[in-house]
Amino acid sequence: MVKKITYCVAIFVLVTEVVKAGQWTKVAKGTNFFEYYGNISKSGRVASLDCLRDYVKESVKKDQKYLSKKHSLKFDCARKKFRETSVEYFEQNMMSGALVKRQKLATDWKLVDPNSLTELLFKKACK
Repeated sequence: MVKKITYCVAIFVLVTEVVKAGQWTKVAKGTNFFEYYGNISKSGRVASLDCLRDYVKESVKKDQKYLSKKHSLKFDCARKKFRETSVEYFEQNMMSGALVKRQKLATDWKLVDPNSLTELLFKKACK
């Protein structure tokens, strides 16, 4: 009976991870991370999307270790500007494990730099 329950839990975890990964589209690869985007929405000239950065090796922020972070961006499509609105850090890859830290942000609008990851995300969000 215990083996059957363990097997069912393992299947559920595996399916949940596949569903999570399916929500994201890989957009870049760095030396220690993979970058994904998802959850695009647009209203008028403002578009939003979420980015997931999945690290190969643990990163550290103020003595807290994490393997993935999700940050939300807003784009002013008409003015080609963006700002970050929130960030969340997770213990494990693909936003799994414990939530290490959640932070709302109120950054200023910045110009989208040409030939940058932000420009690629801007094009995905504002198309």
